[in-house]
Amino acid sequence: MAGQVQVAKKLTAAKVDLIIFTGSSEKGRLIAAAASKNLTPCILELGGKCPVVVDSSADIEFAATKVSLNAFMNSGQTCIRPDYCLVQYELVNSFMEQLQKQMKLMYDKDKNFIGRVVNQFHTNRLCKLLADHKGTVTIGNAAAHEDGKLIPTVVLNPAEDCAMMNEEIFGPILGVFTYKNLDEAIKLINSKPKALAVYYFGTNSNKNVNLNKLMRETSSGAFCVNEMCFQMYNPDLPFGGVGEAGNGRLHGKNGFDGCSNLKSVLRKAPLKFYPFNIMTPPFTADKQGMIRMLAGRLNYTQSALAKRTIWLLVLLWLLWLVVTRRLTVQTFKRFWQMLKMMWAFMRR
Repeated sequence: MAGQVQVAKKLTAAKVDLIIFTGSSEKGRLIAAAASKNLTPCILELGGKCPVVVDSSADIEFAATKVSLNAFMNSGQTCIRPDYCLVQYELVNSFMEQLQKQMKLMYDKDKNFIGRVVNQFHTNRLCKLLADHKGTVTIGNAAAHEDGKLIPTVVLNPAEDCAMMNEEIFGPILGVFTYKNLDEAIKLINSKPKALAVYYFGTNSNKNVNLNKLMRETSSGAFCVNEMCFQMYNPDLPFGGVGEAGNGRLHGKNGFDGCSNLKSVLRKAPLKFYPFNIMTPPFTADKQGMIRMLAGRLNYTQSALAKRTIWLLVLLWLLWLVVTRRLTVQTFKRFWQMLKMMWAFMRR
């Protein structure tokens, strides 16, 4: 679009109701700073370094297939792509073999599928990332920083403080680390800015201790088990980030709510009699006692209070049937059916 930065500055300076921005964390900060001058709320869908944890219980072929597809399609230029992998050290050799196999199957015959990096500036930026990673290039062109020929590249055990690990790659480069216990993997993940997603490959079970630990002790916009990127395509899942990966949520009802002003509306009749007039002075002992009772014993939402009132009416009706000796077998059966329907309603 003609104008580029100048147009973006004009748009963000305008007094609008909401700004939705997708891009890098660096640009997200500029957008948020410009919007703050008008107190304009923002939904920021940014980037981050999405990690993949391949656990000892993982299907290695399946995990390698998913990583190969999602890390390199569109030349790695997707915000939710896996940026680096953490593989249980006993599985790393088989994982690398499967990853190389899957990359060859997917990209060797159809060069057009992988696409190209968007421009020369970003090609040069990505090539520079391969200059000082201090790891081992196991797949791809180790000399890309010298000859500029960037192809899908995998680096085994790069330095944690290298440029490749300190910024979102957003290109066809993937780092692979090994870990001996999950605490090591979690420590590395938490040392980096929060990402749009954390991906886990392993047994999908509530009894999987590692799965629960990883989900509990890391923070991200999404957490996916044995899948990648599909959280973005599911309209029932709110999509967005946290921290460096952005804020706010899009898609489905959450996206509709995010783009709306959820205005609260309170309507009631002008009830001026007791006990509705107890909130005005003078606060006599009688009023104070009623306020304490309402605050302490009737501290329910309107919905909960309505349900409790219905149950009370049902119990009073049952008591009336017993006292008047009208509780026959037929009446009890009808009552039981009604009770089951009410129970189903109350559990909603």
